[in-house]
Amino acid sequence: MFDPVKPASVLSVSFNQDASCFAVGTTDGFLVFRAADPFGEALRRNFPGGIGVVQMLFRCNIFALIGASKSDRNKVRIWDDRLNRGIGELVFRSEVRAVRLRKDRIVVVMLHKIYVYCLSDFELIHQIETMENRQWLCEICKAGDMVLVCLGEQRGFVRVVQYATNKSTQWLAVSSDKGTVHVFIVKLDSSSLKTCRSQVPETNKFAPISLSRLSFIKGFLPKYFSSEWAVAQFRVQEGIQHIAAFGPPGENTIAVVGSNGSYYRCQFDPMVGGDMTKLESHNF
Repeated sequence: MFDPVKPASVLSVSFNQDASCFAVGTTDGFLVFRAADPFGEALRRNFPGGIGVVQMLFRCNIFALIGASKSDRNKVRIWDDRLNRGIGELVFRSEVRAVRLRKDRIVVVMLHKIYVYCLSDFELIHQIETMENRQWLCEICKAGDMVLVCLGEQRGFVRVVQYATNKSTQWLAVSSDKGTVHVFIVKLDSSSLKTCRSQVPETNKFAPISLSRLSFIKGFLPKYFSSEWAVAQFRVQEGIQHIAAFGPPGENTIAVVGSNGSYYRCQFDPMVGGDMTKLESHNF
């Protein structure tokens, strides 16, 4: 009897550091797609058991992989696609929740802890305790000084490792669980930033910060992140996890990738606002 080949299922999606590509972990392995100019598949690799999580390092040949099978979920493999082999592996006693990459660091996210390693020699640099992290919440800056933001050890706290601000930050993209991708405008005046910098202790870079103690953001946080400040929005399928990333500076474009294998590229008008214009859409 003919047994049709079951199509691969999407297990995870993630953008690379400059959002020029996105990687897809599947039950067959992983794929890489160009996010624009033009959209298309750039790479496909098969791995027995599938790849549950894949992270790219910009557009180079280095990937961080977490296998989809139960026996591989406690391992992070650093894969060199040019050599077509793994060049290092980090093994843990429990399941790895997520991984982040930059040119000099590997960040491994566990349920209650985050490990930071040097990418060149896999030396452990930091261990950070967090509260239960079932949403894999952790982000790092892509260049410059190492900045890491993660959950604190108690509910309502965040932990910032080497705080820094980005003066060019203007837009914030948020994918909601209600089937909408919003773009917000973020404009902080210089006095707020100066106050912000002055209240971050330089001598204790790992100290948890309570939101109730951040008096310098009390005045503008509710305003800047309430719905009335949404510049533009785009509707996607409700109940499906989506991630979003901005296109090149000046284009006012945003790429949206869904766990159901959907891709959209949209453009928003920062002056007019309202619904975004869909430039293209694909299924992968």
